[in-house]
Amino acid sequence: MAFILEMVRGDSDTDREFCNCSIFHWGEILKIAQKFGWVPEGAMRDVRAQKYTKDYDEQFDSSYNWSEWAYCKRFSSSDAKAMSKALMLSLVLMEKNQSQSIAESESLIFTDEKYFCFQFKETLTRIAKFTAKGEFVFAVDD
Repeated sequence: MAFILEMVRGDSDTDREFCNCSIFHWGEILKIAQKFGWVPEGAMRDVRAQKYTKDYDEQFDSSYNWSEWAYCKRFSSSDAKAMSKALMLSLVLMEKNQSQSIAESESLIFTDEKYFCFQFKETLTRIAKFTAKGEFVFAVDD
């Protein structure tokens, strides 16, 4: 069974926008964003989930660790845009192979030739573009 982190923005069915990635990629994306300057503000409570899930407040933590939809969390607009900026920078620098310390890290996302695995680079690009548009809710689906 694969666990997929889903990200959603918009209030109605007509203006919703979706993005997703594996939970493995999510963890790597968070690390890369921080290595390239993103300083997390902390996840926010989701008002809708808080309203329908009676133990939401007891279960909530402001980390960016994933939870199921009943306990989803929200990225603020400023935090999402700051994360996007860091991810875009990582893509530019890694494409130019100017980030030796990142490429030589123990992360499993790089091949022996120090290039991105194609699938991860594609995922990182999608997440960077999605987060550039601001606030969203995220949770895991299996």
